Amino acid sequence: MRFTDRTLLRFLDAAELGALLPPRTGRALLDAAYDFDDLAVGDVSGVSARLVALAPALAPELPVTVTARPLGGGQEWQVTGSWQSAAAPTVHAVLDVTVTAATRGVRTDVTAVEVEPLTGLQAQIEAAVDLDAALDAIAAHVTDAPRDAVAQVLRRRGLTTLDAVRDAFGPARQTSRLVLTLVSDATGADVERPYRLTILAHAVEDLGTGLLDAVATLAAARLGLDAVADPPARPPGVTVREGRPGLVIFPAAALDDADLPVVAGERPADDAARRASRLSELTSRLRSSGIVPVVI
Repeated sequence: MRFTDRTLLRFLDAAELGALLPPRTGRALLDAAYDFDDLAVGDVSGVSARLVALAPALAPELPVTVTARPLGGGQEWQVTGSWQSAAAPTVHAVLDVTVTAATRGVRTDVTAVEVEPLTGLQAQIEAAVDLDAALDAIAAHVTDAPRDAVAQVLRRRGLTTLDAVRDAFGPARQTSRLVLTLVSDATGADVERPYRLTILAHAVEDLGTGLLDAVATLAAARLGLDAVADPPARPPGVTVREGRPGLVIFPAAALDDADLPVVAGERPADDAARRASRLSELTSRLRSSGIVPVVI
């Protein structure tokens, strides 16, 4: 039996489906789906999953209204119907997955405020021969930020000419620097929190030749699902990175491919360590695309 067909059978059995999603994979799904802004996330305590659809056809019918009118005016005609796009490449399954993880809120307080006068800056800006020289003078006083970051702040404030910078830092203004000391506290009690995700799963016979097609299939299926399903929910304390993460499932033998990179700086001593390092690096690289690799 082909690997993809055997994987479809795994989706149809609760025990085998659960085995595809150990806590390690659950945490990878959370990292692919969210950026945790105000939460510290600990260990995943449980992952549950159920099959929503097997090999779904994601080509919804959309309502269409066409209105026509003669160029010179006159009677208007209106036709209402529906339009169905070509079927998107089919993912092998849509899963409803709940990942339960220990979370802890992060509280940030301002503990000190200092005002530092930027002595001499006004005179340096007045003496500047061009905008770059004025920017150099400002950056020299803001030592904890790179020059490019200072330039970006000035551009956002519309200070894009030497005259504009001189007006902003003119004699009528007192040029100072505000220094805030922030302390973050994440020492509160852990709270078990469930995160419910809609997951698109796709199996690949040969990762070496099928990864690109799998990524494209998941992207097209997301668009199709967006047209027929409610938008993904945004849990408190997080920013949604990818509302519908994807799983790319492939045979473990694919990790023996010498073209797969290992984690930078690692020198795996044996085959098992090499496979683990390649899987870790693959997980890291696919995270920005909202995809988690799963090995069987």
